Amino acid sequence: PCYGAAADLVAACQWRVATSDARFRMPGLNFGIVLGTNRLTNLVGADTAHALLLRTKPFNANEAADCKFIQEIAERSDWPEAEDRALDSVMTLTAANFAAMTERTRCSDRKADMAALVRSASTGSIKARIQAYLDLLGSGKASKN
Repeated sequence: PCYGAAADLVAACQWRVATSDARFRMPGLNFGIVLGTNRLTNLVGADTAHALLLRTKPFNANEAADCKFIQEIAERSDWPEAEDRALDSVMTLTAANFAAMTERTRCSDRKADMAALVRSASTGSIKARIQAYLDLLGSGKASKN
């Protein structure tokens, strides 16, 4: 499973490849943490981001590929070829041109994202909020899967 901050790390990557058994979930909003929401929205669009953030169950690799959260599904043994394809796609660009392209195509307001994360983490006790969420999961009132 790739949940929370791990899923945000996936979203931060230029090339996103997952195995067919990968599962993703962003449960942070359930305990008041705003992490990677803007990045997710930029990848998949606002409506899809809302749907993914509100899900009570993880989304699988096929769903992730369909909504463009990941770009490719490949088994680990095939990752070297996926890596080669990614590198081949940029080898004609200089590092400066690649950086310029990335800056213009990866919409991000890092300062605003960090401010939102800090605000969400500093409101009340994060430990108590996480424990309340875990208690809800344990009660069966929220889906663990």
